[in-house]
Amino acid sequence: LIKRGFEKKGRKILEGLEKMKVYPLGKDEAMLAAKIAANLKSAGINIEYRDIFMAAIYISNNLELLTLNVKHFVPLKK
Repeated sequence: LIKRGFEKKGRKILEGLEKMKVYPLGKDEAMLAAKIAANLKSAGINIEYRDIFMAAIYISNNLELLTLNVKHFVPLKK
């Protein structure tokens, strides 16, 4: 079933997504992610790779990470 107003909400979501900038996981970001993963592993810290990739993208692009999932990123603080 399609709820009333879904089409209007869907359009608003798509409009918002069109305004977002997408940062790719390129070679530089992947290399940084590998370094981060190796450092964490040697320190005995286990973090999901998707979080490491996200952190590498943010670091490579000098972006600030805003998240409610703080515990996943605390070990990555500089």
